[in-house]
Amino acid sequence: MSFKVLTGSKLKAAIAGYGKTVATFSARTHQLAFSAISHVDLHHCPSHLNALYQATPTNYRGAIRKYACAFGKVEFDKDSMSFTYKKDGKSDLDAALTVSPADYEKETKTGAPKATSDLLTRLERLAKKELESDAGQHDLAQALQNFVTLQRRAAIQPVTKAA
Repeated sequence: MSFKVLTGSKLKAAIAGYGKTVATFSARTHQLAFSAISHVDLHHCPSHLNALYQATPTNYRGAIRKYACAFGKVEFDKDSMSFTYKKDGKSDLDAALTVSPADYEKETKTGAPKATSDLLTRLERLAKKELESDAGQHDLAQALQNFVTLQRRAAIQPVTKAA
């Protein structure tokens, strides 16, 4: 492999650009992985999930595998290196929205809770607590819970440019 060695300001700019690429890659992977397990849930077919797995760089496939098996109705067959539909499996698409494959893999390695500790998660917990409380503000809590769900879905939607 041949490439030009970068130095100085060119190296600095390339690293900044790489950071943006990594962030975009992570968000896009979350969107695609979630969409693929959602497809399995709707159609009992892991074809898109298998295509995503094959298209994913080797060092990131473990994250996809753990994420899909944790949140989707699939199993991973190590012999064929592919996902199969798990008829009696349970999906958890709401939880899958809250954590990306990379973050889920990190959290399972460190023993941290599955849900992320971002602002939306804290708001979601607050809404749930209010809904469960007898003296809670149920209308406001339900509106907050709906807001959190919409924000999570918006976070994984592809950005489209207006024509």
